[in-house]
Amino acid sequence: MQVVLQKRGSAENVLTLRTGPDSTLDLCDRSTYPFSVVAFDTRCVVPMISEQRAPDETVQLGKRQTRQREVVFDVIRASSGPLTVPEIHAQAKKKIKGMGIATIYRTIKLLLEKQLIQPVTLPSGDTRYESAALGHHHHFQCNTCGKVIDIDHCPITIPTGSKLPGGYMLLDHEITLFGLCPKCQPTDT
Repeated sequence: MQVVLQKRGSAENVLTLRTGPDSTLDLCDRSTYPFSVVAFDTRCVVPMISEQRAPDETVQLGKRQTRQREVVFDVIRASSGPLTVPEIHAQAKKKIKGMGIATIYRTIKLLLEKQLIQPVTLPSGDTRYESAALGHHHHFQCNTCGKVIDIDHCPITIPTGSKLPGGYMLLDHEITLFGLCPKCQPTDT
């Protein structure tokens, strides 16, 4: 699978996913991207970026409903992308001074057991955490600062269970795009 940026007709920058020697899929006009495309995880390309998510309803977090657990869960739910443990810790400490890293790890373990959050392992090997209520989506990671955001749209239309060339059966897919976030893009001056 190959991603190409090409000029086609009046569209200056059409982002195309080449799925075979004679088959392509135009994903979108690059001018609609809020980031600069530098490199891709070649498993897929996705054109839409999500915005900040609102926290869901209150849920019971273990036998004891502590303020620390609520804050950790709220930080994860409100994020626009999956977070690392240090990112969760930094944001939680803004709400509760002195919250320890051990509390973060224990709460993450509890939230994983209750299936309220899920791990996201990026191609770099980093493990991050996000709400399990997000549904099917993908991610974009900035090559410079490492920020990761959620992408809500999925252009893959191959149904689960489809047979692929060579006899492989599709069970699922996970996509990470790479490029530059708005803050890391070079300025035109």
